[in-house]
Amino acid sequence: QITGMSEQMWRARVEGELLHQKMCDAFGADAETNVPLVKGRYIVAQDPETADALLVRLGEGATFEDLEEEINSDDSDEPAARTGLLDWSPREVVQQRFGKEFADAVFDTSPGDHVIDIIPAIDGGFYLIFVEGNETRELADYLIEQQRQDLFQSWLEEQKLGDGILYGSWREYIPRDPSLQ
Repeated sequence: QITGMSEQMWRARVEGELLHQKMCDAFGADAETNVPLVKGRYIVAQDPETADALLVRLGEGATFEDLEEEINSDDSDEPAARTGLLDWSPREVVQQRFGKEFADAVFDTSPGDHVIDIIPAIDGGFYLIFVEGNETRELADYLIEQQRQDLFQSWLEEQKLGDGILYGSWREYIPRDPSLQ
């Protein structure tokens, strides 16, 4: 009653959702669930000079934790850097969130090491990265579900491009002649 749908319309909607889920599950059966994942921490410096100074300090023996602690204790209105966490994530998620250069760097760095280069951030600033872990692990449930959805969506997009497939609003295919008015 709240939706204004008839029982028939409601049943059709639920049936469509169930069929969509079944298709995603079918495509997800072949999805790889054990993939390389990375975990780490990062510092984003606002300018290259700050990033260079932090990198020099790392080279002189300061630990990544020391730098993070110092940055986190800065209570100024516009700190020169900020810190962040990267939980166990696959390459695609890291690349989407931080960019290809960041993803390549963290997946090519051994656990316990920091990335030697300063990496430009896709939204401004410069990253310094410490890799805590880099190993093949089971994906989190929400990432498995996302992968299933993505595989199904990719297949669906391919089907739309096939020969003889008409896709669009049904209104585009209604004959306009003769006019019904």
